[in-house]
Amino acid sequence: HKRFANAFPKYCKLVDKARLFCTNGVGVPPKLIGWKDGDHNLLVDPDDIKSLKNVASLNSEADSIYELHKEPSPVMEPGSVWNDFVLSPSRSSVQKELRKSICKIEKSIRKM
Repeated sequence: HKRFANAFPKYCKLVDKARLFCTNGVGVPPKLIGWKDGDHNLLVDPDDIKSLKNVASLNSEADSIYELHKEPSPVMEPGSVWNDFVLSPSRSSVQKELRKSICKIEKSIRKM
C-alpha cells in the first residue's frame, strides 16, 4: 500500500487517464478521490486525498497501530475506523478477541 501511494502521482504523469478510489469506508461504495483525463494534471479531492498521503507516510517499522503514523495520528481522529468501529463500546467481545490476538502476535515477535 505504501509503495502504491508513493508511486501513484508519478504514474499519473505517465498515463493519459487514471482513477483513484478510496475503499476505506465500511458499508459504502468506493469513492473517487483522484482522477486524470487526457492532458490535465491529476485532480484530487483535497480532503479525501489525505488517506493516500497517510498511507504514503506509514512507518514500516511500526510495532503497533499507534506507531504507524507521525503525530498527530489519523488513527485517533474522530471518524477513523479505529475509533468508530474497533474501539466502539458496543464491540467489547470483538475487542477482547482482538486484544488476545495482538498479545499472541506480540509474544511471538518478542521470542524472535
